[in-house]
Amino acid sequence: MMTNVVHLLIAYATSFVINMIPAGMPATWQVLAFFYIRYKPPLLLLTVGGAVFSSLGRVVLALITRRWGRKIVPAKQLANLDALSSWLEERPAWQLPFVVFVGSLGPIPSNQMFIALGLTSIDLRPVTAGFFAGRAISYTLSVAATSKVAGSLESIQRHSLTNASGWVIQLISFGSIILFTMIPWAKILHISKTRVTPKKKSTA
Repeated sequence: MMTNVVHLLIAYATSFVINMIPAGMPATWQVLAFFYIRYKPPLLLLTVGGAVFSSLGRVVLALITRRWGRKIVPAKQLANLDALSSWLEERPAWQLPFVVFVGSLGPIPSNQMFIALGLTSIDLRPVTAGFFAGRAISYTLSVAATSKVAGSLESIQRHSLTNASGWVIQLISFGSIILFTMIPWAKILHISKTRVTPKKKSTA
């Protein structure tokens, strides 16, 4: 039992770390699948706990982006992002978390999404709840269905770092974040400056 606890804690810590790093990390479900096949911990404790720590890692990534990324984005683009934030906050409260939940059910990378969200000033809590729910389901299904994974964490990481197509996708995705900040959201969404409410510096 104690051995299972240790393995679970290591899996949780790994899930947290790889999700707070913006690029170059293996998919969390692959890491969880490795622990499940190698050490046989209880499936739901592994996957749901992994989803918790994955979500916390993504929140840290978004908050780091919010703390430092917004310092390097020009004021005009920040005003546009704040206009987008105001528009999103006027939508029904369930809409954005639901969209994130649906997206999190699949293998879509979430690092760029949380970096983009960090550049806005929206409340991260409902978004993170949607992300956690989607990932808890997708991790459980993926790990349960996996019959073959890489033999070690080192080989998983090596594959991630040497997969050229993966790096190309990462570069394109990060390029899309730059384009995201340059979109004139206020003009597109017909938001006047008077409707943009002052944003608090931090939200978790």
